[in-house]
Amino acid sequence: MLDNAVNLQSRYSPRGLLYFLLCFSVSLIGTGWADYILMSQDMASIVEFAQEMLRGKRLYVDLITSQPPLIMYLTMPALGIHTLTGIPIPEAFLLFLFLLFQGCVLLSWRIARRNTLCRTEAQSYLILLALYCGVFILPSVGQRFLSTFSQREHLFCTLILPYIMLMLNRLQGQEGSRGENIAAGILGAIGFCIKPHFALVFIFSEFFLVITERRFLAWNRLDALLIMSLSLCYCLFIIFCTPEYLNLIPRFVLDYKGYESLSWEPMFYNVDLSIVVPVIIVFRMRHSLHFKIVLFLLVLICAGEVIFFAPKLFYFYHLFPVFFFSLLLFTFAKLASKEVKRMYLIMPLYFFYIFMQTDPVHVQHIIKRREEILSEAAILSQYKTICAFNTDNMLYFPMVIYAGAEWAMSPVYLEYLPNAYMRWSRVYKGQEAPYHSLEEMGENERFFHEIIIKDLQRLPDAIIIDESPLKPGFFKMRFDYLHYFMQDPRFREIWSHYELVTRVHRKYSASSNDPIDSGDAIYRRRD
Repeated sequence: MLDNAVNLQSRYSPRGLLYFLLCFSVSLIGTGWADYILMSQDMASIVEFAQEMLRGKRLYVDLITSQPPLIMYLTMPALGIHTLTGIPIPEAFLLFLFLLFQGCVLLSWRIARRNTLCRTEAQSYLILLALYCGVFILPSVGQRFLSTFSQREHLFCTLILPYIMLMLNRLQGQEGSRGENIAAGILGAIGFCIKPHFALVFIFSEFFLVITERRFLAWNRLDALLIMSLSLCYCLFIIFCTPEYLNLIPRFVLDYKGYESLSWEPMFYNVDLSIVVPVIIVFRMRHSLHFKIVLFLLVLICAGEVIFFAPKLFYFYHLFPVFFFSLLLFTFAKLASKEVKRMYLIMPLYFFYIFMQTDPVHVQHIIKRREEILSEAAILSQYKTICAFNTDNMLYFPMVIYAGAEWAMSPVYLEYLPNAYMRWSRVYKGQEAPYHSLEEMGENERFFHEIIIKDLQRLPDAIIIDESPLKPGFFKMRFDYLHYFMQDPRFREIWSHYELVTRVHRKYSASSNDPIDSGDAIYRRRD
């Protein structure tokens, strides 16, 4: 009762209002920086798929993607904002995320304020500051976290925040209100269903509660039941409404990003501090009255490590949940720091490790790449429909989105080409990828090849050809897209309708800090 009284008194205090405005400013800074570094390629491609669905195309029939359907539907409110207000899609998308994230953070803070570790007004706003930093700042700092803002890992962590705060209170014998449980259950279900392996975090969490309470039915709660029932409904939706996705999964597993060799060494190298430091902190708090709280957050960190390794692809932003859960652990450990002296001194070193991932050279690279994307987008803005030939699409989806154009052929299809192509040749070394005829294509290569030809037969207004001599998707070997597709007579007939407009030189690649000799050739359709 005393804690609740303190919270009620501090809610309207002048000092509390100042604290809130300072914390809120963090969200504005983070969103502004995310807007400056432009949309990530993944979310730009997802927004484009959502647009195509609203135009009447069928997902997994006319639109081939490895993404489960939920993420496409989740981005549609941003397109609604764009339609109603006329705001450009990137800004409408950021506005939607800003409002969604504010709701998740403020709901989570409302729940966290009842935690027994939140004894004073200052501690209450320390939690709010940590939540704002985790949601709005952490995704946009560090060399390899840049462009993580709005990625699915970022959305996942933000949407399950209310569920996590309820779990932390529950470990201290406190239950949330009915409305809080319903909101946390709905948001949590969306978060856990964004990617299939995200459900492992929910499983780890509920298993931990069952063990600590020594009660098998500890999961029999409104929020957990909502998450499980809504997740089941989503699975049934996929089975009965988008069965084509299940048929495509074998092709995705076979060839999606398969050309990237998995190296376990850099993966383990990048998770060392992300797990060692939290383990040290939890060990030092083993005699604390609040040990269960930090132990639960350590379990979440371990679950984050598992979902990092699950896809068997090394993308550093997949580690975002680990650092996000670590921030929560550090925050609640700091609130209990009177019981464990000097424990929190290791925290600044940990965050120094994150922030130092960025160096001035990389910042210059980001700024230069931003200028190049917007410059080429200005050239493309005169065309209504555009497609691009490139297996490394970090530049092209955002470029066409900022140009205000439509994709005529999703370049995602080309991501499947290298592994299918190189499997035929069985050659993984050398300066130039070997060629083979149309008749010699494997089943998977022919499948994606036919989809591309079908889309090109609609004759888009412009076609971008990546003329970089070395293609990242082909083990950085030489590969000529025109030479490859010209072997098909249907493509030769399509290409007869196009003429070269200009060539655009790029000094920086999409995936490396090193300057390279790269560029695009832009062709337009003859009227």
